[in-house]
Amino acid sequence: MTSDTPARPAGKDRNLSRTQGAAGVTADARRRRIFSAFFFLIPVSSVLASQSVVPLLLIAAALLAVTIWRATGGRNRWPRPDRGLTAALGVLVAFCALASLWGFDPPRSFLLAGRIAALLAAGLFLHAAQRHLDEAARTQTGNWLLAGTVLALALLYLEPIFDYPILSLLHEPATLAKTGESLLSRGATAAAILCWPACAFLWRRTGALTALCVPAAAFTTLAFLSSLSAGFGLLAGAATLVIAGTHRRAGRIILVVATLGAMMVSPIAGQKFYQAQLQNAEWLPKSAAHRVEIWHFTVQHIAEKPVLGWGFDASRGMKRLSAENEASGRSPIGLHPHNAPLQILLELGIVGALFALAAAWVLIQRLETLPRRERILGQAAYIASLAISCTAYGIWQNQWLALLISAALAVSLTAPASASGQARQ
Repeated sequence: MTSDTPARPAGKDRNLSRTQGAAGVTADARRRRIFSAFFFLIPVSSVLASQSVVPLLLIAAALLAVTIWRATGGRNRWPRPDRGLTAALGVLVAFCALASLWGFDPPRSFLLAGRIAALLAAGLFLHAAQRHLDEAARTQTGNWLLAGTVLALALLYLEPIFDYPILSLLHEPATLAKTGESLLSRGATAAAILCWPACAFLWRRTGALTALCVPAAAFTTLAFLSSLSAGFGLLAGAATLVIAGTHRRAGRIILVVATLGAMMVSPIAGQKFYQAQLQNAEWLPKSAAHRVEIWHFTVQHIAEKPVLGWGFDASRGMKRLSAENEASGRSPIGLHPHNAPLQILLELGIVGALFALAAAWVLIQRLETLPRRERILGQAAYIASLAISCTAYGIWQNQWLALLISAALAVSLTAPASASGQARQ
């Protein structure tokens, strides 16, 4: 467990903390406002315009960089990012860039690797700066995170009831009539993840009974939506909360087993589901049945290039290797396998999977540094994210990555200032 004594910043971080006087107070106030606005807008924008999560992350990092630059007089006094996490993610992105060379469209894939690097750099920078927030700033930004999460849940519940009054202002009527509820799916998955750090923030201040109303409200809201992935993620997070609360090691064991299991079992499950003819099961939603076909197709091609894969972002071009299913008219894969472990194995092979697992291990270790409540609810958010990643979205989709980065920042925000200051480097 971490001590409650605030840690003394070292090196450049100590220089950053010495920004005092009127200019220093102004800079601190600006940092607080930037983080407050960011954490309020992330859950709300996920519901109303999911792609806006990407510019929100980048704008927050840019504004914070300008604030720090002005506060330090332009001198090189920047908060130091987590070295272990930076190294693990850096190696993974570097391998993605290298694997672009043997993909279907190297220039496009290399550009995507650059965009991912920019998102991760923004997240690491925000995390480093966030460690310098004092308890008052954490309380304020946490209140805005809670307000944004509650508002997002209210929008998810009320928009379908009142025939999408706000979404109708943002989308064409034809699009809304055809895909009305599906437009809320990304907001639903965001709520399934962000409700856990919001719960952690409230738990420390009001107690468990009040705090658990947040995931309870998420369960109630998502029950009326058709997003199976969001519901699956929320249930997985709740199960993690219950099990991780039994023993300190239980949470870490769940995370390690689930991460390794997802990578190792996904190819086997993809084959077994197809052999069981689930792709033709009438009781399954069409989207779920299509996923069975996609996973089978993906597993077949993983076996052809198991070590280095087909190249980074090769999923986008894999459909050229097979014709559409004549009976169903469905594409064999679409733009991605809708399963993060399968996509990593398909594009990056076993080598890339090992790099991804190394990054996940560092993240799991960082969760272990948090106090008990924040650690357990952070583990619930991790498993919720993993569960959704195994059933929906492409792992390299910028808005999905930006949401995961934002959720990780929210988990870190819930920890007390003393614990955050002692995060491992």
